[in-house]
Amino acid sequence: MTAQMPPLITLPNPLTTAGRAFCEAPFLPGETLGAYVERNSVALPRSEFLVQHNGHYVPMHLWQRLIPRTGDQIVIHAIAQGGGDGGKTIAAVAMIALTLTAPYIAGYALTGTWATATGFAASALTTGIIVGGGLLITPMFPEIK
Repeated sequence: MTAQMPPLITLPNPLTTAGRAFCEAPFLPGETLGAYVERNSVALPRSEFLVQHNGHYVPMHLWQRLIPRTGDQIVIHAIAQGGGDGGKTIAAVAMIALTLTAPYIAGYALTGTWATATGFAASALTTGIIVGGGLLITPMFPEIK
C-alpha cells in the first residue's frame, strides 16, 4: 500500500525544508486553489513563490483560478531571491584578487620579475598596492561600507 501525499505542501524556505507545512484537507468539487488556500488558512511564503500542480508549474496569473481534483497535489514553494545587484560580490572578488596579486606586483616593481616580493620594502609596497587598489575599487561600488 502506498502512502498518499497530502493535497497541498508549502515550502516557505527556498533552500531547505525548514517551515514546511502540509494541508490534509480534501479539495472540494469546483473549488479553486485560491478558495482552498483561504478556506484552510494556508500560510503562503512571504517572498515570491511558484506553484506546482501535479509536478507542472502553474503561471502566477492562473494559480488562484486552478481547480484541483481529489488525488491532485499542489506544492507552493518560495523562490530564492538575490541580495541586490551583485555589486558587493564583485567588489569582494576584486579585493580578494588584489590582495592575492599585490605581492607579485610588488615583486615585479622591485626586481623586474613576477616573483613574490620579500622583505620590508616589499611588504611596504604590497601594503601600498592593496590600500591604493582598495581606494580605486571602493568608489566603483558605493554600496560597500
